[in-house]
Amino acid sequence: MIQEFAYGIIPLYKNLDGEYETLIVKQKKWGHRCFPKWHIEFAETPLQAAHRELHEESGITDIDIDEKAFFELHYNYTDTDRTEVEKYVWFYLWFVKKKEVQIELQEIEDSKRVSLSEAINEVTYLSTKDLVQKVKNYLKIGWYIS
Repeated sequence: MIQEFAYGIIPLYKNLDGEYETLIVKQKKWGHRCFPKWHIEFAETPLQAAHRELHEESGITDIDIDEKAFFELHYNYTDTDRTEVEKYVWFYLWFVKKKEVQIELQEIEDSKRVSLSEAINEVTYLSTKDLVQKVKNYLKIGWYIS
């Protein structure tokens, strides 16, 4: 089994009703819905990798980061060549200033902006659904239990 590490963004936009919306992307390679994420490229920090991915997958650049909010996903999967992979993904919570997105069609099939409550039903995996609930709790009370 090999280990894989990735970094991503949970982009939040506060709508006119004061509710938080987020962006869910559908990966072309695997077909699942999740938050923008990918691996570190040469000489990047985790924060730079996460920012690059958000920009590449959505066109979003105008953001405010909440440095206290850092969420982790851990799961195993089998790659297309039958390699067993143990994956760790760390997500930053970023507040987006503009609602518009422009998806990158090379890696992303489509995207959807939904409320956090709707996001639980939109993301594919249970671990990501749990992550959405942690984000909701964090926004409600200002901290979370991992």
